[in-house]
Amino acid sequence: MDAATLKTIQAPLKERYREDAGSALEAEGDLDFRGTLGVAYDAPVGFRAIGLAVRIDAGTPAAGM
Repeated sequence: MDAATLKTIQAPLKERYREDAGSALEAEGDLDFRGTLGVAYDAPVGFRAIGLAVRIDAGTPAAGM
Protein backbone atom coordinates (compact mmCIF):
# COMPACT_ATOMS: atom_id res chain seq x y z
CA MET A 1 0.00 0.00 0.00
CA ASP A 2 1.50 3.32 -0.96
CA ALA A 3 1.62 6.54 1.08
CA ALA A 4 -1.20 8.21 -0.88
CA THR A 5 -3.60 5.33 -0.16
CA LEU A 6 -2.75 5.32 3.55
CA LYS A 7 -3.26 9.09 3.74
CA THR A 8 -6.69 8.73 2.09
CA ILE A 9 -7.73 5.99 4.51
CA GLN A 10 -6.60 7.89 7.60
CA ALA A 11 -8.14 11.24 6.56
CA PRO A 12 -11.29 10.84 8.71
CA LEU A 13 -9.27 9.54 11.68
CA LYS A 14 -7.79 11.69 14.41
CA GLU A 15 -4.28 10.25 14.07
CA ARG A 16 -2.02 11.42 11.25
CA TYR A 17 -0.26 8.96 8.97
CA ARG A 18 3.50 9.09 9.31
CA GLU A 19 5.51 7.94 6.29
CA ASP A 20 8.33 6.77 8.57
CA ALA A 21 5.96 4.73 10.76
CA GLY A 22 6.49 1.39 9.07
CA SER A 23 2.85 0.52 8.39
CA ALA A 24 2.48 -2.53 6.16
CA LEU A 25 -0.02 -4.72 4.34
CA GLU A 26 1.03 -8.29 3.54
CA ALA A 27 -0.99 -10.71 1.44
CA GLU A 28 -0.43 -14.39 0.81
CA GLY A 29 -2.44 -17.09 -0.88
CA ASP A 30 -2.56 -20.79 -1.67
CA LEU A 31 -2.60 -21.40 -5.41
CA ASP A 32 -2.29 -24.72 -7.27
CA PHE A 33 -1.04 -23.87 -10.76
CA ARG A 34 -1.90 -27.37 -12.05
CA GLY A 35 -5.59 -26.47 -12.04
CA THR A 36 -5.05 -22.96 -13.37
CA LEU A 37 -2.95 -24.23 -16.27
CA GLY A 38 -5.25 -27.16 -16.98
CA VAL A 39 -2.56 -29.76 -16.23
CA ALA A 40 -4.63 -31.61 -13.62
CA TYR A 41 -8.40 -31.44 -13.92
CA ASP A 42 -8.92 -32.53 -10.31
CA ALA A 43 -6.87 -29.59 -8.95
CA PRO A 44 -8.75 -26.41 -8.01
CA VAL A 45 -8.54 -23.36 -10.27
CA GLY A 46 -7.42 -20.11 -8.67
CA PHE A 47 -6.72 -19.35 -5.04
CA ARG A 48 -7.95 -21.70 -2.33
CA ALA A 49 -7.16 -19.32 0.53
CA ILE A 50 -6.06 -15.70 0.85
CA GLY A 51 -4.64 -14.24 4.05
CA LEU A 52 -4.02 -10.60 4.92
CA ALA A 53 -1.86 -9.16 7.68
CA VAL A 54 -2.19 -5.44 8.41
CA ARG A 55 0.21 -3.57 10.67
CA ILE A 56 -0.46 0.09 11.42
CA ASP A 57 1.98 2.17 13.43
CA ALA A 58 0.00 5.31 14.25
CA GLY A 59 2.00 6.38 17.28
CA THR A 60 -0.95 5.86 19.63
CA PRO A 61 -1.99 2.94 21.85
CA ALA A 62 -4.17 0.30 20.16
CA ALA A 63 -7.00 1.13 22.57
CA GLY A 64 -7.15 4.64 21.13
CA MET A 65 -7.59 3.50 17.54
